[in-house]
Amino acid sequence: MTLNFKCYMGKFSIKDLEKLSGIKAHTIRIWEKRYGLIQPCRTTSNIRYYNDQELRRLLNISILVRHGFKISQIAKLSENEIGEKVLMLSQQSGKADDVIENMIVSIMEYDEENIERYLLNHILKYGLEETFIKLIIPLQNRLDILLQTNTLSIPQVKFAYYLIRQRLIVAIDSQREKYNPSADRPLVFIFEPEKNEIWPLFLQYILRKNGFPSLYLGRVASFSDLEKLIEQKTFHRIITSLSLPIITESFQNFLVKLAQLTTADIYLFLIHSIDYSDFSFPSNIRVIDSFSNYSLLIGNVQTVQAT
Repeated sequence: MTLNFKCYMGKFSIKDLEKLSGIKAHTIRIWEKRYGLIQPCRTTSNIRYYNDQELRRLLNISILVRHGFKISQIAKLSENEIGEKVLMLSQQSGKADDVIENMIVSIMEYDEENIERYLLNHILKYGLEETFIKLIIPLQNRLDILLQTNTLSIPQVKFAYYLIRQRLIVAIDSQREKYNPSADRPLVFIFEPEKNEIWPLFLQYILRKNGFPSLYLGRVASFSDLEKLIEQKTFHRIITSLSLPIITESFQNFLVKLAQLTTADIYLFLIHSIDYSDFSFPSNIRVIDSFSNYSLLIGNVQTVQAT
């Protein structure tokens, strides 16, 4: 018996392929039967499934199709030829969808050099702010799906976030000369169970770029530590973010305690579209339910000397 070793990789259904690639399951089946572009594996009970190699191939094919290639043409290309054409197209167009799909392939393979290249090229062409909103946020949404479907592992996702985080830290450090001595000093942090540090780092970059000498704490696990800091120093603005798909009861309680602790304006940035209509926020909490509205941090703010 000949073993098909490629079928010992990650497993997902044709519905998973549809959700991840945006290509209808019916179309994938046609491509599979007519052109042999996708090759499913089978379990011992004869149930069809697809591995990460087939996902990578399908993502690349979807890019070529979006750029006008006919599926009959693609079927004649080798794996290497498909990869070369996709790389050439993504470099020429710079479209976020294409870059994201190529970054996902690089994340799967722990290809640090490629990920850095895609990030840097996009930043040089569009700037960090547009890259964050139009590339990094959509990338995280895709990574969340891939993680949930076991297409990506936790170490792979952490690897990607580490590289993005490092790029943001470098950008923040480059803004040190822009401090405005008459500006207030906002406090930026995230609170448990939030763990994603990418979003507050981006907000820290925006503040520093606009002259605000913000104080960044990263992840805060203890409310008492935060309480001591706020009692020690006066902050006019406190900024936090939440990338979880819901506002938990514990996080609601945290917000209430924080609002009672200070008279500062508290900005809560929601990464996902969350229904918070059932929760009555204290008057000094401003909910920003679209991350693209980050400019609200710097607009209409009185500059004061923080104590």
